[in-house]
Amino acid sequence: MTRAGSRIRFLAGSMTAILLLAGCGGGNMEKALWNQVDNLGRQRNDLEARIAQLEKENEHLRQRVEALSRIDPKERSDALSGLSKVEIGQRSGLFDKDGDGQIETLVVYVTCTDEAGDVVKAPGRVQVQLWDLNAPQDQARLATWTVEPADLKARWAGTFMTYYYRLEFPVADLVEGRSGDLTLRVDFTDYATGRVFHQQTTVGARR
Repeated sequence: MTRAGSRIRFLAGSMTAILLLAGCGGGNMEKALWNQVDNLGRQRNDLEARIAQLEKENEHLRQRVEALSRIDPKERSDALSGLSKVEIGQRSGLFDKDGDGQIETLVVYVTCTDEAGDVVKAPGRVQVQLWDLNAPQDQARLATWTVEPADLKARWAGTFMTYYYRLEFPVADLVEGRSGDLTLRVDFTDYATGRVFHQQTTVGARR
């Protein structure tokens, strides 16, 4: 028996006990007991509705598993177009977005392309690193940001020409006083295959 089913039986038994007690008490006690009965009845109805919903969801999952089990694994793999490359868009760079003469934002455009050459909204995790290779070795990595799949999905954008993930990071304190190019590295972990794609480029510390 499920936990929800056991709880329904407990609620039903509680309701019976309360009704028996209601017949032995005074007016105020009887009213309070009947309120408890009403509350228990609503809890029982909520649990029954939840059980029905879970049974419906389980049936849908069972049907999906059954349908997938009938497909040959190699045939299914061949039918899927895997991710072939991940690129850093040319518009990526450091920007003075508020026009005060100081760089404060790193904007990174990430484009995912499948084996058919189409840009796709590939699910995955992105790690972005900003480096100053002219700095001492122990100070060269300026920052690391990680964009998790749920957040990455919300960063999907595009124009009439193409689509991409658009990521923004605050860098005002990181680039202040730097005049040379910085190195931008992007590591994209494809959640469909587990492959990790690496790309890097340079961005000007002043624009």
